[in-house]
Parts: sequence; structure tokens; C-alpha cells
Amino acid sequence: MKPLVSVITPVLNAADTLELTLLSVSAQTYSNIEHIVIDGGSTDGTVDILQRFQSSAELRWQSEPDSGMYPAINKGIALARGGYISYLNADDLYLPWSVEKAVSVMMGGKADLVFGDVLIISKRGGRARGVWMQFYPPFEAAVYANEVVMAQATVFWTRRVSALVGGFDESLKYSGDFEYWLRAASSGFRYKNVREVLAVVIQHEAALSTLHPDEVQREIELVRGRYSQTFDRSRMRRFPRVAHLAHWRWSQLLLRLNFAKGRPSDWREVIPLLKKAGVEMGPGTLPLLLPKPLPATWSFWRADPSRLEREIVAELRWQSESRRNKPTRRRGGQ
Repeated sequence: MKPLVSVITPVLNAADTLELTLLSVSAQTYSNIEHIVIDGGSTDGTVDILQRFQSSAELRWQSEPDSGMYPAINKGIALARGGYISYLNADDLYLPWSVEKAVSVMMGGKADLVFGDVLIISKRGGRARGVWMQFYPPFEAAVYANEVVMAQATVFWTRRVSALVGGFDESLKYSGDFEYWLRAASSGFRYKNVREVLAVVIQHEAALSTLHPDEVQREIELVRGRYSQTFDRSRMRRFPRVAHLAHWRWSQLLLRLNFAKGRPSDWREVIPLLKKAGVEMGPGTLPLLLPKPLPATWSFWRADPSRLEREIVAELRWQSESRRNKPTRRRGGQ
């Protein structure tokens, strides 16, 4: 039996997005998951969606008023039975391989916390308007404390982390996850980032980061202040912004090289999905190698955001149905 993984989803009035989040967990190729949804007393139909999914063996949920997102996550951790834990917000998605990929790294003893790259879909008026990938560099505590904020949806950790560092800081409203990763790093836990997309983050009008960007940034700076002595900026590499730019350009080059391969060695799961959605790498690899700004005509890739979103949803539905009926595999025999 594979180790149990506990996925926690805090939710409040997310009837428009929750169903796909639930679907993305039920579509995992990893077969031993419990999905714990902590609802803060929704009044918009969220509970109706949870009741419809109640037949799913891995879903447990409760609905009662609470005092915010991080108290809800802590409640979920207290209920969790898994040896590995993650939390997925009610407007974000896992891809079918996300849990399996993360757990394989932690089971190999290589890390206590695992994170990966993220696919970001920007939506306005209910329609996908833009899509891009966010790449993350190898974990260095000082760099992540002072310059980089990893995508929360891609992070998985062992129960031992929570047993030692405790729960999320309930005094924070927006950046409790950021504080948690720094607290875990300050306690000596090991991080490993994998070169694969482990989550899809949906940016939309009702997201907290969209509604309150200034408050989010202020709270991040508050957390950085707490750890300013633990993770001193002087420990960072010289010219960190140049290093970040170099990493982004190097990741772009690697993505393009792997895109051209029949069997990619990196991003090996997401690239076939991108190709199926008609994504093509933009022209002009040479500008990535030159030490000057990219030309205005340079493009990350050519992609139809709506088509890619539809392909992701179709993949999740297919995988979820396959999981109920037979051992899973990628559509089209991939």
C-alpha cells in the first residue's frame, strides 16, 4: 500500500471553482489520497457541490463558520491521517501526476518538502485570457526568504514537518504559507524542487491576490522582517536579480529543447499536454543567449488560453473516470 497523502482544501463561497478543484484531486494517478475540505460556512452552493462529490471515497468535509483560511488549514491538518500533506486552494488545480511526482521524491528520502513549477491561467469574465509558466530556482533559504515566493499550490511536505514546526500562523491573512516555508527552512528541513509543473493556478477577479495586492505584499514584507536575522541578505549570491534572470532564460532554453524531443527529459508530463492543446514555442531562441533585454517581438510561446484550459479539464475528467474503472494511463496511450 502506498503511503496516504492528505490534501487539504480551505473554502468559502467558491461554488464557481470548487468542482474543478475536487475533480483535479480525484484525477490523480496516485491511488492513496484523502481529500479534506474545510468550508467556512458557505452560502453560495458550495455545500451542494460537496454533497454531490460525497460518493468519492477519498473526500471528507465539514462546513461551519471559522476565522479564516489558515485556521481552516490547521483544522484540516489536525484531521489528516496521511504521512504526506499538502493544501490546495478552491480555485487551483493539480495535474494528474502532481501527487505521484511529489511523493516519489519524498519517499526517496531526498527532501522533507517538495515544490515544482506552476502553470498560471489568467481569467477575466470567466474566460481564460492568458497563460504562462513560472519557473523556480533550486532552493536556497536566503534567496527564497528575500527575493522569491514559491507557488503554494505546488508544495508538498512530510507529516514530520508539521509535527515539529506546528501549524500555520493564524495571525496572518495572506502570507501564512510563505511564513510556514521559511519556518520549516529555519528548522533545518530539506527542500527539493522538481522540473515539472505540479499545479495550475487560476488568477481571477475574486482571488485575494487580485483584490488585495498591496495588503499581500505588505504582509510578505512583514514576514521577511521576522526572518531577516535568520536568512540574512548577505548570504545571498551577488547580483541575485541577474542570477534569477539567468535562471529564467536557462529554463526557457531547456523548455524549448525538451519541447523538440519526442521524449522530453524535463517537464516530461506537461509537455505532451501542452502540445495536445496546440501550444508552440515562439521563435527566436538566440535572444535568450544574449546579455541584453529581449526584443519586443519575442514571445514566450504561442498558445490559446481557452483551448489549453479545455484540454486540462478534459484530461482531468478522463483520468478521473479511468481511475474509477481501471488502472490509469495518459490519454492517447501517452
